Amino acid sequence: MRKRSWLAGLVCVLLGACAPVPSAGSSQRAASATSPPANTVGSQPGSEPAAVPTPIPLRAAYASVAGAFGPIWLAHELGLFAEQGLAATLVQMDSTQVAQALVAGDLDLAVAGAQSAVEPALAGADTVLLGSFMWTLEQTLVTLPHITRPEQLRGAKIGVAGPRGAVAIGVRLQAKALGLDPQRDITLVPLGNPSNNLAAMASGVIDGAGLSAPATIHARRAGYYFWDDVPGVASVDFVSTGPISRRAIVASQRDALLRALRALAQATAIQKYDRERSFPVLAKYFQSDDPEALEETFRVFHARLTPDLRPNPRGLQTVLEYADHPAARDARVDQFVDLSLLDELEREGFFATLPQG
Repeated sequence: MRKRSWLAGLVCVLLGACAPVPSAGSSQRAASATSPPANTVGSQPGSEPAAVPTPIPLRAAYASVAGAFGPIWLAHELGLFAEQGLAATLVQMDSTQVAQALVAGDLDLAVAGAQSAVEPALAGADTVLLGSFMWTLEQTLVTLPHITRPEQLRGAKIGVAGPRGAVAIGVRLQAKALGLDPQRDITLVPLGNPSNNLAAMASGVIDGAGLSAPATIHARRAGYYFWDDVPGVASVDFVSTGPISRRAIVASQRDALLRALRALAQATAIQKYDRERSFPVLAKYFQSDDPEALEETFRVFHARLTPDLRPNPRGLQTVLEYADHPAARDARVDQFVDLSLLDELEREGFFATLPQG
């Protein structure tokens, strides 16, 4: 197994190279938003009004444009971070950059695949998973129309975003669920974004792809075969996307992370249940207001999102089993996750206040 050189990543400073996605109302509004004004009812004439708390800065990032990252977009765009007293800045970077930026101290929080916490931690960093938006895979396995039986996948080329990300691992898990050897029977072809995968399928370069909503709507329109209905394929235990940080930040900025998790849990519930509030934000980040694509995203993630942010224990073990670092063989799941923040929110009764549908 190839050993990564994560030490080189420890000194990378990447935020200057990452262009922020424009937010509704601009990032200036998010930065200047504060908690509600202090209640002055009953104050005496001539008394000084209570000081307005200064918002807490939160440097955050997300790793891709797909429906699984909706919670952090909604938390930012709907002012949920601001309601929690946070002045959040939000940028996009790929999963490798996310891990490097966290380790370098350039981020406080990121939403990315669990590997972005696990792999650096295996190399000695203090990255840690704080929760998860789902208990299963975020993507769907789709193939050309004539490939409808598992044995037809032997020798198939399957497009993925990157060679070692959540989608690549997910496709291997799905192949295994179909009774195939994911190392021998299929070939993964890293092609980047979903548009590249769809174009490669259309031209016959690849036989299938791991796709997330809203890209799946284009696959449906093309008449491709969806493996979701095959028992075990769509319900693989996994931790694909969730909030990650560093143990040093959990210790030094615990209150800020508690506030951030409250906002993300609220946003996850909104994406799961509320079309009216979530669709405009999703359309903005998808750069498309295609109603069928938005409805496809809602349908897929309504079934998969878990607003209590609790990660799937078996899914965490799966992530560890597929880690590249040789130290993964002797590692334990609890080395890579800190659920104390979610436990605290549970004790205060926060999750009981979230919409239930």
